[in-house]
Amino acid sequence: RESDDDGTGSVKSFGLSSCGIQSSTAGSGGSRILRGGSSRASSVVSESDASSTGSRKILSNLPLSSAHGSDADELSRYAQALKPLLVTRKDLARVLSRVPEEALRGPAKEELRELLETLFRSVVVAVTVSGETRLAFASGLSYDGPESYELGRIKTSLLLRISPTFPVPPTAQRPQRVPEDVVSDVPLPNIEDMEGGRRAAEVSLLNVSSKDLFLAELLGPWSSALRLAMSDARCNEKNLRRRRHALRHAKEALSLTMRPAAD
Repeated sequence: RESDDDGTGSVKSFGLSSCGIQSSTAGSGGSRILRGGSSRASSVVSESDASSTGSRKILSNLPLSSAHGSDADELSRYAQALKPLLVTRKDLARVLSRVPEEALRGPAKEELRELLETLFRSVVVAVTVSGETRLAFASGLSYDGPESYELGRIKTSLLLRISPTFPVPPTAQRPQRVPEDVVSDVPLPNIEDMEGGRRAAEVSLLNVSSKDLFLAELLGPWSSALRLAMSDARCNEKNLRRRRHALRHAKEALSLTMRPAAD
C-alpha cells in the first residue's frame, strides 16, 4: 500500500487508477466520482453499524437459555459417563457366584481379596436405607456382617462400603415394592452420621436395588442426586473414568481366573 505523508492512502492502493480515475488533480469530474464513491461507502458503513446495533438489541432481548442448555448438556454427559458403572443386586450376585464359597463368608486370600476390593470400589448402586433411596458410590467391601444372608443362590456375609451417597427425591422412587426389592432387616448405621464424619457406611447387598435405571430416569427424577454427585470432587468425571477403567480391568481378571457365572 502506498501512503502519502498525511497518512491518507493514494487512489492506486484501491486499484482505482486502472479504471482511468486519477488523483485529485484529474479534474472536477474525477472528484465528483470519488465523492460519490465515498458517500456510498459511508452509507454502507452506516447501514452495517445500524444492523449490528439492531442485532445486539435483539440478542439482549432473548431469554438466557444458553446457560440452561449448557447445564443440561453437562448433566447428560455426566449421566452417560455414570451409566456403565451402575450395577444392580442381581449383577453383584452373578459376580459373586463365580467366587469360591469360602471367600463369601470370610476374608479371602490376598490375591482374591484385591480383585474383589477393586471390583466393589468401582461400582455405583442405588441403595435403600431406613426407607430412603440414595445414589451410592461404593468404596470397598467388608466381612463384618453380623450373620450370613442369602443372595439369590449364594450365601454370604459380605457388606458393601458406600461413600459418598446422595438422596433421591421420594417422587423418584418406585411407588410399590416388588418382591425382589424387599430389603434386609439387619440393623444399619445412620448414613447421615457416617457421611458427616467422612466414613463409609456398610450395607448388606440385599439393600442394593434390583432396579436397572434408564438414562431417562437419571436425567429426570434422579437428576437432583446426579447434580449433587457432579458437584462432589470425589465423584467428578475424572473419578468416573478411573472407576470405569478399574471395573473393566477387574472384570477381565475375573473372567480369566474364576469359574463361569451361575445362570
